[in-house]
Amino acid sequence: MAKSDEEFRHALSGRKLPPLTLDHQWHQLVVSIGAEKKIHTLSAEQTELLKQQAGAANELKKLKKLKKRLMDEIVTLAETGCDGTDKKAEKKLDEHKALIEECNRKIDECEDLLISLPGELDEVNRKLMLKTMEISYDLLKKNGQEIETLTEWIDSTREELKEKLVRRQEMPRPPSRSRWRVPPRTRRRQASATRHRSPMTRPQPLPRKRRRPRQRTRSTLVL
Repeated sequence: MAKSDEEFRHALSGRKLPPLTLDHQWHQLVVSIGAEKKIHTLSAEQTELLKQQAGAANELKKLKKLKKRLMDEIVTLAETGCDGTDKKAEKKLDEHKALIEECNRKIDECEDLLISLPGELDEVNRKLMLKTMEISYDLLKKNGQEIETLTEWIDSTREELKEKLVRRQEMPRPPSRSRWRVPPRTRRRQASATRHRSPMTRPQPLPRKRRRPRQRTRSTLVL
């Protein structure tokens, strides 16, 4: 037995666990860790035992109700056929006694089943809980390893970025071109001065050349 199994069993010792297949939070946990297939056999077994328990309880209730009705009818038949003259009442009385014996036999079976089922349910329930804990533990362990690997990658990437930043700061900077550029204020002054020039000082557009019209020649008709 693995050490983890021993620890899990020790954690469950002395605890009364409700049926897991009837717990909504347990179903949510199983779905979140993707353990439906791994625990399918145990969960199906517990579901079947719960169905047997519910069926035996309902059957026991019906049998007791039927036995009470038969007992009341026997009392009535015994009062009417007590002198032994009513053969029909005596026959019906014997049939009721046989039915009561059959009811007692089935009642004993249901009660025995209801006594044995809780132990079987508890055993299957604990196996199901141990399996769930084992799967959850393995998943947490795997996630922890992935987180550790991711943390190492982040740390190494951070160090590489720091080294690149230091090397970039140590590189010589290219000369600035700001001294060859015209400041914005100077550009605005030049534009304002150009707008306020007199028409005589402004550069005039060159006159367009006019195209001479093409002369048409008349054709002479020779007779």
